[in-house]
Amino acid sequence: MLSNKKYSIERGLTLIELLFALTLSGILVLCLLSLLLLGEKNLARSKAQEQIFDQARQAEFIFRNAIQNAGYLGCRNVDNQSITAASPISTNYPIGVTIQGFSTPAGSPLSTSVKATVEKNTDLLTLESLSPKNYFLQQSVIMENDPIIIPKNMTTVDKNLMAISDCNSTDIYEIDKKNLNNFQHPKFSHAYETNSRFGVFDIMTFFIRVTDRLYPNKAPIYALYENDIVHDSTELVPGINDLRIEYSEGNNNFFSTDQVKNWRLIKKIKIHFKSQANLADTLVQQEFSLIIPLRNRL
Repeated sequence: MLSNKKYSIERGLTLIELLFALTLSGILVLCLLSLLLLGEKNLARSKAQEQIFDQARQAEFIFRNAIQNAGYLGCRNVDNQSITAASPISTNYPIGVTIQGFSTPAGSPLSTSVKATVEKNTDLLTLESLSPKNYFLQQSVIMENDPIIIPKNMTTVDKNLMAISDCNSTDIYEIDKKNLNNFQHPKFSHAYETNSRFGVFDIMTFFIRVTDRLYPNKAPIYALYENDIVHDSTELVPGINDLRIEYSEGNNNFFSTDQVKNWRLIKKIKIHFKSQANLADTLVQQEFSLIIPLRNRL
């Protein structure tokens, strides 16, 4: 007696089906790789953009703080006070100028060695003011050779220009931190009462110069620098370049540095600069502009 047997035939993939499956897998892998690479590029672009804006915010904060404080001498501006500075300060420093711009470093108060480092075709900006961290006189009256009690935390470097002001007149002089115990100020223009203020007198120049660092593509890194008249240059914000500055007498007309005839009439400053960042071995940059009014002139 014959028995019925069931046979199952397992059919394999044909060559065409196998090729189709491999092709589809390859397409999927390529799509995933493309998405991954796109994500990495977007992340790198986002980081570069974030760096650009972060640098710009830092530069804007520095410019606004310095410009809005320009000319400050306790309660009235440099413009409205009588300034007295003993030699050699009176001849070495441009005392009594709230703001002054330069299209080249030649006329700026920078030292010769620093002038040589300023990036060509960029503007410079010099501002004067009493440091916001200032003090009231502790003595009743200050006359010639009377001692001035100088707080130890006031100066952080060997030398500083100092200013004493009673809102009508100001005397500017230099102190040496190493000799504070034996320090005697020069003869002042008049007596100063206890409501007078004294502190560090800043003459700051902002400019662009190249650093000693490079981007991954070997391009030089530029930065915004500040130079105090009696101190060394300080790097403030890396990645800032192409500083251009315009000035206005209060209307909407802005002039370049060379067109300004009287710095005492300047009421607003327009600053243009570029912020750079590295992206996939190339440099990306964005230009920023801001308008800042001068203290007590608007």
